[in-house]
Amino acid sequence: MALTGNYEWKTPETLLPIGSNQTFIAIYTDPSGNYKPAEGTITVSVTNFIALPAINATYAPTLKLGDLELPEDYEWLAPETPLSAGSGQTFAAIYNDPGDNGNPAPGSITVNIAKAAGNFPSLDRIMRTHIPDLTLGDIELPSGYALHLPPETPLPIGHHSFLAAYADPSGNYLPAQGYIRITINDENGNVPILANHILGALCTGVACYAPTYYDLKGTSLGTQKPTSPGIYIEKIGTQTQRITVK
Repeated sequence: MALTGNYEWKTPETLLPIGSNQTFIAIYTDPSGNYKPAEGTITVSVTNFIALPAINATYAPTLKLGDLELPEDYEWLAPETPLSAGSGQTFAAIYNDPGDNGNPAPGSITVNIAKAAGNFPSLDRIMRTHIPDLTLGDIELPSGYALHLPPETPLPIGHHSFLAAYADPSGNYLPAQGYIRITINDENGNVPILANHILGALCTGVACYAPTYYDLKGTSLGTQKPTSPGIYIEKIGTQTQRITVK
């Protein structure tokens, strides 16, 4: 514990126990040089950091350490620290004992940040031409996406919707479920009009029709995907979703 000004401890190697109103000998040297060093005592209180239970919160993109409220007399050492999802994280804090004039006591507090609910970013329909023995394993998906069905699942000619999960690479979100749409054209590149499809693990072998498109007023635009920029409704069987054409 350093002293300021022209004061210094007589025995600086002395270990300081926790406690209030402890007195230790210090030496004062007058800066004028006209006086001999003088001894006196300085009262010291050493505060103990009282541990707190772990603090729990849920991740948010702007979440920082200072957003986690501490009890009175505690404060974070670096409140601007951004937080990510994870359990058992420890961060430095200080405790100011209101009962004495001791120096703030340093310590650490455990923080558990739960993952936030995830979103499933929709993908454009994947189009492939049929080849013999085509399976799901032959379809390359963007990073973070995983189909629920095994890769050896056959892909016949037709329009398919597969249940899938998306895991955000940041690790701050729970996996989210959605559907990935795949159309397998025939060997000549013709788009199928009617075929069986697989609906992930929820439904298998139901009829799947070629997409029908509508404007936002519900007017049918036929089965050809619109090319004019705008927002449209795509319906395949009982599945309906909005799509954006740029």
